[in-house]
Amino acid sequence: MNFGIGSDGTQNVLWRVQNGELPPDGAEVVVLLIGTVNLNPPDARADDVADGVTAVVREIRRRSPRTRILLLGLLPRGARPNPVRDKVQAVNAIIARLADDEHVHYLDLGSRLLGADGTLPSDVAPDAVHLSATGYQIWAEAMLGSLRDLLARDAPGRV
Repeated sequence: MNFGIGSDGTQNVLWRVQNGELPPDGAEVVVLLIGTVNLNPPDARADDVADGVTAVVREIRRRSPRTRILLLGLLPRGARPNPVRDKVQAVNAIIARLADDEHVHYLDLGSRLLGADGTLPSDVAPDAVHLSATGYQIWAEAMLGSLRDLLARDAPGRV
């Protein structure tokens, strides 16, 4: 399943989870990367964005207690360090605390997308927000080990 719809914020994903998008029997693993759109307004606050991510995680857990969630940190935005990246880091610091390493696992792979000088290369994200094929390849390789580990585990509560 892919809940990823362009320009969706946390509130949109939350609504879809609450209104039948998540199957009744849940999913073995959900990979969740949500919240960057909520940073678009200039007055966006990191704690508000983190609250939205938290609401989505809690709703998935409520509706599907056996599902393990691989919660990804928001990805860096902007070609160079900037105030929005500071907000991304603040959101990530908050949502990282949702990990309990049983049901919710956190992975921040943003640094793997950046160059040594902290820039977001144009071959990784041509518009400094959306990933290219190269960026998606880096992303996939960075989370593959974690995803394999989660899929290999017996789901919590199963015998």
